Amino acid sequence: MAPTTAGAVAIYDPNGPAAVIAFLVFGGIAIALWTRYFRFGKPRPKFSLQTIFGATFMALGFICRISRRNGINAWSWLFETLFILLSPCAFLAQIYGLVPRLATYMHEEEQLLVKGRALVILFVMIDITLVIAQLAGTALTITFGKLVPIGVKLTTAALWVQLAFFALYSCMTVAFFRRLNRLDRIQGASFRWRNDPNANKLFWLIVASSVCLTIRSIYRVAEYTSGASSALAQSEPAFYILDSVPMLIVISSFLYVWPPVRLVRKDASPSTSTSPSHLPSYGDSIAMRSNT
Repeated sequence: MAPTTAGAVAIYDPNGPAAVIAFLVFGGIAIALWTRYFRFGKPRPKFSLQTIFGATFMALGFICRISRRNGINAWSWLFETLFILLSPCAFLAQIYGLVPRLATYMHEEEQLLVKGRALVILFVMIDITLVIAQLAGTALTITFGKLVPIGVKLTTAALWVQLAFFALYSCMTVAFFRRLNRLDRIQGASFRWRNDPNANKLFWLIVASSVCLTIRSIYRVAEYTSGASSALAQSEPAFYILDSVPMLIVISSFLYVWPPVRLVRKDASPSTSTSPSHLPSYGDSIAMRSNT
C-alpha cells in the first residue's frame, strides 16, 4: 500500500512482524519493570514510575501500529503516534529527577548549578507543557483539514523546544560531573566518587540514556521538520533504528541498573524510604574510608 500522509508524518502500511516483535519486547520489559517495582517493598519507589509508564505506553503504541495493518485507521494512527511520540517524555522526566537524586545520594547537592528540587520542578514542568503541546498538535493532525498545518507546526515547535531544553539540562549535568571530578583531583585518588559502584552505575545509566534520548529527539525534529514527503518520514527502518532502538536501550538500562536499589543504604531493608533524608551520604562513605 502506498503511503499517505497526515500532517508532517507519512502513514505507510507498517511491517506487521516488526511491530509484533517490538510490542513483545517493550511489553516484556514493561512487565519486568512493574515486577521490580512491586517487589521492592513499601514504600515503593514512586520516582521510578516515569520509566515504567513510558515503557508500558510504548508497548501499547505498537499494538495500535499492528491494528492499522492493511488499512489506514485514523484513530489507530492517532493513538499510535501519541503513545510512541509522547512516551519518551516520561524518560526525559526520569532523567530530570535522577541527577538531583544522585547528587543527594553523594551529599554533593552544592555541585549542582541549580538546587535539586528547583531543577526538577523547572524541567518537569517544562516537560509537561511540551507534552500537552505535542498532544494538542497531534490531535489536530487527525482532522485532515485546515487545522492540520497548525497541528504540524505546534508539534514541530514543541519537539524543537524539547530538544533545546534537554540539551541545556545535559550541559548542566556535564558541569555537575566535571565539578565532582575536580573534587576528586583535590581529595586524591582514594576519595574518587566513581569508587562507589552505585554512583558509577548511575553515572553510566544517565550518560547512556541521555545519548539515546538525544538521538531520538534529533530524529523526531528532523522527521517533522522535513515533512511528510521526505525520505526520512517515509522510512520505517529509520523509525526503528533512530526511535525504537534508542528507547529500548533506555528502558533496558533502567531494568538492569534499577536506580531505587542503587539509592538505598546497603544495610537497609527493602522497605527503607528512598526519600533524600534517608539516602546514604557520600560524605559519610568518604569519612569511613579515611578512618580505615
